[in-house]
Amino acid sequence: MFLKKLLLLLLKALGAYLLVFVLWLFLAPYYLQLLGFSSAKLLPLVLKGEYRLESYQVVERSQSAGSQRTLLRYYVQVSPQVRNWIEFGTNDLTYPLVTFFTLVLVTPQLAWKRRVLILAAGFIFLWLLYSLMALFFFRVIDFVDGRGLSRLGIIEDLFGIQRLAGWKQSGGLTILAGQVLPVAVWFVSVFGQFRKGIKDKSHP
Repeated sequence: MFLKKLLLLLLKALGAYLLVFVLWLFLAPYYLQLLGFSSAKLLPLVLKGEYRLESYQVVERSQSAGSQRTLLRYYVQVSPQVRNWIEFGTNDLTYPLVTFFTLVLVTPQLAWKRRVLILAAGFIFLWLLYSLMALFFFRVIDFVDGRGLSRLGIIEDLFGIQRLAGWKQSGGLTILAGQVLPVAVWFVSVFGQFRKGIKDKSHP
């Protein structure tokens, strides 16, 4: 009986994941524009005082295997006649939302009204969180490429830029952004429901 329920849950999760993934392929470009807009508003926090963010752009780039890679590019004015730019891949800041939406949709014993509220609140929270993480990605690329566009500040004070760059290159930031954060937000959102279900079973 348990194995049957588990199998049904896994099939439900697979179906929900495929549905969300297909829908996200159409919605992702709009989300990336939203992410670019919000992170651009925050980017002056890590830019040197004499530099100014000019614009941002979502860029599609063809790779050798024939696939497309989506990049978020920031243009920074470094002098009246010169502008520089930094870009990085956005998959780590985009597709985690697919994981979060899937987990919420397949969570059992969750009223649809509460489910919709969790989806909306979780989306807003992750969007703002990934907007902040874009500053980390910007700062790491700036450091690795030797652009010198960012100033020393809270990111270096808290984490150390060399450690942060090594963490990103080793995949640590990808794991944090892509796997840990969406699961953590989902768990916190539905923890009360799980606890209530356990109490109901222990007190029939």
